Amino acid sequence: MDTNNRMRKRLALAGLVLSLVCIVTWLLIALRSGVPRQSPYGLSSVGSGSGTRSTATDPAYRREDGGGGAYAEKETDGNVSVDPAMETLNEYIYWESRRGLDMAMYEKASHDPREFVKRRWVSGMPYGEVKRLYDAKSLPLLYEMLRETQYSVHWSSVASMICFISDDPNSLREIVAYIQRPKSQSGSGFDVVGKSKILAWVGLLPGEGKEKLLCEALTVKGAEKLTAGWIDRPEDYIQTLSRDDLVGLIRGSAAIGIVYSQNKELMVLVEQLYREEHGRCKAERKSTEFCNQLVDAMAIRDLIQKIGLSGCLNVVGTEDNQLSNYTKRYDWYLSELEEKKNRGL
Repeated sequence: MDTNNRMRKRLALAGLVLSLVCIVTWLLIALRSGVPRQSPYGLSSVGSGSGTRSTATDPAYRREDGGGGAYAEKETDGNVSVDPAMETLNEYIYWESRRGLDMAMYEKASHDPREFVKRRWVSGMPYGEVKRLYDAKSLPLLYEMLRETQYSVHWSSVASMICFISDDPNSLREIVAYIQRPKSQSGSGFDVVGKSKILAWVGLLPGEGKEKLLCEALTVKGAEKLTAGWIDRPEDYIQTLSRDDLVGLIRGSAAIGIVYSQNKELMVLVEQLYREEHGRCKAERKSTEFCNQLVDAMAIRDLIQKIGLSGCLNVVGTEDNQLSNYTKRYDWYLSELEEKKNRGL
């Protein structure tokens, strides 16, 4: 009897060990075949790929995000799902770029812009990572990539890199050419959201021409003129944004660009536009794409005042929540939610 009991226990233990071995093997295979990925939609996104809809006018989304509107939307890519456990930017870079390999291979691949632009980031291409890996010596290659249709699906990322590292006044010409390029000349990568939002990073470019461009793009007519090659062809982008929302995104991105340019005179104009648009939206109990971008512009302005331009650039587009704390000050909807929360309602 005792012998039979011992035999049954041994068999049960052996079965348990075999099951554990199978589970571990399956997990290792799953990790090597790919991990859940997140892909961004927004400003900080600028340069992070295209989305399928605008969330900047969706109060429910802003409520979840705590600010940033379309800058932080996440989407799924085919059958790939979002992994909420990947909370930090570095952790995400690790899994998305390494795919289970070692950091030496990640570093080696990252020093080639042609490979780097293919990576997908949680909340847009990170300024700090680009500055760490590249400098102005990479500009000639990036200019070439921004013209070649084989990179068209990555053009918004290429344009972002140019704005981050440029010391060349001619960079503005390359960026404007990218913005104005119609679908017929864009291969398979016609991303109107990326084109529009790159105006925010134009504020980082050297030279005075950027300020004239951004000031003109603040107006409806200026935004329409800049994008005349495609703005009146809604069949090319209607699934992404309506024409009015797209014009609002262009104008709002230009406002953020002015904030990054640190031009105090033009900043007064941005503040005035914010007061007018936000006041109108609050009175009508609604939100617009333009208003949400102006809210972000004001929040970024305050964050720059607190931690400096470089500090802000390293925060925007990461998991750091500093910007959202300022966003709540300038978004009437978020302000009301915060007030109700404080009152226990």
